[in-house]
Amino acid sequence: MRQRIIEAAIHETAARGMKFTMNDLAKRLGVSKRTIYENFSSKESIVDAMIENFLNTMSEKEEKILSDSNLSEIDQLKAIGMIFADDFQLMYISKLFDMKTTHPNQWKKIEYWLNGWRPESKLIQKGMEKNKLRTVNVIVLRKIIIESMLALFDSHFLMKNDITFKEAMESMMDILLYGVVNQ
Repeated sequence: MRQRIIEAAIHETAARGMKFTMNDLAKRLGVSKRTIYENFSSKESIVDAMIENFLNTMSEKEEKILSDSNLSEIDQLKAIGMIFADDFQLMYISKLFDMKTTHPNQWKKIEYWLNGWRPESKLIQKGMEKNKLRTVNVIVLRKIIIESMLALFDSHFLMKNDITFKEAMESMMDILLYGVVNQ
């Protein structure tokens, strides 16, 4: 039942953002709120479980991409950058941007993970060593990637500019990997 609740909360987050209520969740599941509270003590504990689910799924997907020897470093970088946008179960993370104000402790967990997330650093280094990427400051590029992703999580920006999260991520990865100068 816990996993069903987490999955329902993911769907509610995708539909309503962080404003979903326990009533919304109970209705989606077709159970009483009591059933939810028997499994989770609060909405915050459900959000914590959603974050844990997100981090585990990301780790599995990253590992699969990094172990695929058929992909070049550039293809792996692109695939890692698109993990969020290519999987509905992870796309809800873009709605979690609202957590910055509504659930700051949970948002800190996401920021901590993003700041510690490092698979792209090794790929960039390998790409530079193989002369597939020009030599750049990896620390600065990594910061640009992370901050760009965080900026694109902002649903207000996406709605204002009539762009989907996936389209924004594709554009970001294209610009970061291939630049803006015609060659």
